[in-house]
Amino acid sequence: MSQMLTAEGINDRGIPGAKLADGAVTSAKIADGAVATADLANLAVTAAKLAGKAVTSAKLGDDVWGWQAVGGIGYQGEFGTLYRCGRWAVAEIYCKKTAALEAWKSISATLPGGVRPAFTARAAMTCEDRPDYCCTCRVTTDGAIHLENRGSANWPASSGGFYITGSVAFAVA
Repeated sequence: MSQMLTAEGINDRGIPGAKLADGAVTSAKIADGAVATADLANLAVTAAKLAGKAVTSAKLGDDVWGWQAVGGIGYQGEFGTLYRCGRWAVAEIYCKKTAALEAWKSISATLPGGVRPAFTARAAMTCEDRPDYCCTCRVTTDGAIHLENRGSANWPASSGGFYITGSVAFAVA
């Protein structure tokens, strides 16, 4: 059965002019919802705002990118310095060697700050002014650090001495 569309039916089901007026977009409604220039200025990214949020050395202090000096390695730091950043550490070695060291022997110290490597790590060291001396630095899981004569010759004592230098990086337990 079909229904006839009549003027009365359209008026009954239609949207009256009053309802249309309530939902109409007017210039007053546009003005109420508009983003004002002042609001945009307050939310804008400016050089001053960026500078206030910037990471600077003054804000970091001595803690550059999270690395901090834990302390000296060995008696009065004579082996070097230990640095740490989260679960990583680097032992920076600068040990002046004046006493004799037998072949295949080592001198040892304890890492500062209770730092213990997750596993044994080692690195070759440079024996400055003694290129024929083969040396390694080994850190062990008990928190010890060893500078090792890895050659079959004794290193004689020297009043002027020489420096063992280098670094070994390792994961912290």
